[in-house]
Amino acid sequence: DLDRMGAKGENHLEKLCLDAGLKFSKVQPDKTGKDYIVEFDLEPPGHTPLDRRPPPLQIVVQVKTILAKNDSAKVSLSVAERLAKDTRPAIILIFKIDENFDIVDLFFVHLVDSPLATILHALRRASLKQSPRLNHMSVSFRTKRALRVENNWPAFRTAISKIPGSGMLEYAANKARQ
Repeated sequence: DLDRMGAKGENHLEKLCLDAGLKFSKVQPDKTGKDYIVEFDLEPPGHTPLDRRPPPLQIVVQVKTILAKNDSAKVSLSVAERLAKDTRPAIILIFKIDENFDIVDLFFVHLVDSPLATILHALRRASLKQSPRLNHMSVSFRTKRALRVENNWPAFRTAISKIPGSGMLEYAANKARQ
């Protein structure tokens, strides 16, 4: 049932992106914890010379699907490290499903500020071990501390578009400072 749950969440993300007019790429093979890259269109021609257009907004997405009765999702520390150290905006997208495998809730854990600090603190603790095996360690993120997003494409598009803020270059610089 875990594979079915995961597939349900990934399929729902793809549907939300398609309905919202967002581009997405599924990262294959799934070895780095980056399930998807969600991307907005480039700025339309005419406003800025084409060679000076800013890069398109991109968000790295790790999808987690959990039962509705649960309130946290675990991510292996090896995956969390890759997400935290990527200079692009990264989120853990948590879908909650009911007993009929219907998506009933959707949450964003944006990996900046407190969630990023959680990962970095776990990595510091792991570095004290003789031979840390990060793929056998995990960090958890609670939905109570995540951004709840309405489960429809307009709300999804609005919420995900706010994540990079003023643009990719400034976002990368701010994330690196944290």
